[in-house]
Amino acid sequence: MVFQRRPRVFSLLEGSPYKLSLDDVFKTMGCQQAALAILHVLGGSKLNILLPKPCFPYYDVFAQTFGLEVRFFDLLPEKKWEVDLDSVIAVADENTVGKVIINPGNPCGNVFTYSHLKKVHMCSYSIDFLFGHDKIDLVASS
Repeated sequence: MVFQRRPRVFSLLEGSPYKLSLDDVFKTMGCQQAALAILHVLGGSKLNILLPKPCFPYYDVFAQTFGLEVRFFDLLPEKKWEVDLDSVIAVADENTVGKVIINPGNPCGNVFTYSHLKKVHMCSYSIDFLFGHDKIDLVASS
């Protein structure tokens, strides 16, 4: 069942500026396993990762376990907890390897609009680092 969903997730990535194949879609059993796998691969000295503030605490612990410096970007409560793109740009540098986006958000309960997610993605793309999703919800077709 899990492997049957990989083509559907891959189809969501069509049109991405990245050259991807079905083998690039990595499915895990929950976001904790995904976070561990990705942070293990990205970990290394002098590298940093961007996390939202506030954030579910295990990302911080996992990142530090694999030698990543953790930097935080702001969420805007007055805008339904949207990502403050200026704060992302302010804390990112040449050693930034990625940014975690949690949608639906925990602990804030936010759900980003497609328009906002597109802006967040383009911000990451323009600074040239990985944009990681905590969760992808698929709507089954009838």
